[in-house]
Amino acid sequence: MARPKLETSTKFKGVRWYKHDTRKHGIKYDRCFSVRYAHGGKRYESVLGWETEGWSEETAYLKRAEYLHNLKTGEGPYSRKDELATEKETNEATQRADQEKAAQERLEAITFGTVFDAYMEWAKTNKKHWGNDEYRYRVHLESISTTNVSRTYPLFSLKRSKRSCSRSSPLLQ
Repeated sequence: MARPKLETSTKFKGVRWYKHDTRKHGIKYDRCFSVRYAHGGKRYESVLGWETEGWSEETAYLKRAEYLHNLKTGEGPYSRKDELATEKETNEATQRADQEKAAQERLEAITFGTVFDAYMEWAKTNKKHWGNDEYRYRVHLESISTTNVSRTYPLFSLKRSKRSCSRSSPLLQ
């Protein structure tokens, strides 16, 4: 494929584009906009996007002015590549935070009863005397089955319940 011929804007300084060979935007061929600018003896060029994606000569010029301002102040992205990278990082950070929040909510929703139900499914297929476990649950632990395992019923409370069960039951002594 031949290298596309870049045309420069006569209205807006630093804005360039090339036309797509076949794709059209209305009657005209679709154009890909890029901007060029220099700061501190270094030249920058950034491809912004296609006219069908909403870019125009004027928006490209405004983005070029924003990048130049960011270069002069030292804050913010100074190219489209940097802008997309920071956007990706923020999206990933919010996605991670949402996933952690959802995981925490799922963890908080787990009760002792749901854990025991899952255990009983396993026990019925893998243990001979699963009825004993079910009996112990009904007699000693069913009262705490609605409490939340992770937050409201911590490990020391489970140990205390175990101690009280062992004191009350002559079989466990």
